[in-house]
Amino acid sequence: SHIPLGHPAVREFAPSPLRLAAWVGVLAGLGLLALGLPVHGPLVALLLLLLALGYAGGQAGALLAALVFPVLGFLGPRNGLWMWLRTLGYALAGVVFLSALGSTPATLLGLQAFKGVSLTLLVPPLLVAFSFLERHYKEALTRLFLHPLRLGEVALAALALLLLALALLRRGNDAPVVPELELKLRSLLQDVMVRPRFKEVFGHALFPLALLLPWPKWVQNSLLFLAALGVASILNTFSHFHTPLAISFFRVVNGALLGLSLGLLGVMLVRRLRAWWLG
Repeated sequence: SHIPLGHPAVREFAPSPLRLAAWVGVLAGLGLLALGLPVHGPLVALLLLLLALGYAGGQAGALLAALVFPVLGFLGPRNGLWMWLRTLGYALAGVVFLSALGSTPATLLGLQAFKGVSLTLLVPPLLVAFSFLERHYKEALTRLFLHPLRLGEVALAALALLLLALALLRRGNDAPVVPELELKLRSLLQDVMVRPRFKEVFGHALFPLALLLPWPKWVQNSLLFLAALGVASILNTFSHFHTPLAISFFRVVNGALLGLSLGLLGVMLVRRLRAWWLG
């Protein structure tokens, strides 16, 4: 049978020291964030660096990549689906640095968990919301304080906070808040494809809805804030270092394609409903 016989031996895995060069990419991304934020960009970048170093230690570079790169695509012009593509590209670039700096024997074997899973889902959307501030933010905050509250705005803000809380509660394999219907849908999708994460499908679907319809700016900002949850989830997916890269990659690709398709269908539906409503 030509099968070699002998005693089993442990194969040593030593990460290449060249992976530390990925720090250059992470710091470059941090610099882009500092330049792209309209208010106190350098200070925010410095605080993120200190947070990553203090909280994650040896995994600081990987954590920093997961916090920074999901945000970069939101800092450019809102030029339709090109913004979605740009955001996806930045996220995948961050995946390269995350994987390079976070892959160690302990993390690949699942013996050491990635530090900062909750932060990767919480910080990027908050940074995206922070990027909505105007350069003359004091005047903007004054206008916001004096702005008369409307029931629709309050409801949308409450919905955004609820979805953010659900995203945090549903992280991990033993999430306490997972509806039975979603579990059945997960099982169905796993039988036909590499199942995407629902947070990513949801986030990608919101991009066409936010960018291709004539919303007021506050509505568009709210939709993009929620979309940032899905983009942050891309880096979160690849932070499961024990999962083969190919599996994570196809999860992200399937989530992007499925989410974009649903979003475009949603745009068509909203346009038809709007035309019907306006007569």
